[in-house]
Amino acid sequence: MLYIIRFFSIMLMLSSFTILSAQNIDSLTQKLENEYELIDNIRAEKGKLTSIQKSNLIRAKQNILQIKYKLQSVQNDLDNPIYFKNDVELDNNLDLVDFYVYEFSGNSYEVFARLKNKERKYLEWVKLRFNLYNNGNFVFTDDAYIDYESYGYNGISPYKYSFIYTFIDKTDFDSISFQIEYDIEDGEDDILWDQILELESVVINPSGNYYKWQGVVENNFNYSMTFPSIYACIIKNG
Repeated sequence: MLYIIRFFSIMLMLSSFTILSAQNIDSLTQKLENEYELIDNIRAEKGKLTSIQKSNLIRAKQNILQIKYKLQSVQNDLDNPIYFKNDVELDNNLDLVDFYVYEFSGNSYEVFARLKNKERKYLEWVKLRFNLYNNGNFVFTDDAYIDYESYGYNGISPYKYSFIYTFIDKTDFDSISFQIEYDIEDGEDDILWDQILELESVVINPSGNYYKWQGVVENNFNYSMTFPSIYACIIKNG
């Protein structure tokens, strides 16, 4: 079983969550869709990003993190996915290592996915589309950009992992197919974020119903970073 957590700061205690109503959840998931649409619109404007586009993109990604952080307060059963797939070859460059769907609310499923760039290529604007079917009939489609970039703004460096944590509309389905979208770049224009910070230590201690997760991260480069984050993949029973 796979669990994926993205830290929103260098030190985080998973506690003091606010209970969300069904209306709050629906409102937040709609806001999430709106932010994804904004990123789509920025990507559609071909060419090098302007300073305004970069600011809008960063703001959208920050909003996405805040929305997902709020949605994490919903308690659901992460031991029993309603659907999962492992080790799916998406194309010659990317593998879908893990994909899990969980019950979340009356109108939404919670989705975790882990991707691996298996080639020496710099992939940007990485977006996974999932197509849901029931008895062989297409019923729904949705997509999401990656939540952890090691290259550019939505990219994966060569041989690196990334993940997606998102929510999709609830519908009856029995199978899912996948499509992947991205641009291939030369790796010269953007910073390789995962090479700037070094995780020196991590300590995990129980704290009530949650765990307190603390660590030390060192910036080894003469480059300032805002909203640094850590990608952790938590495994249960292998």
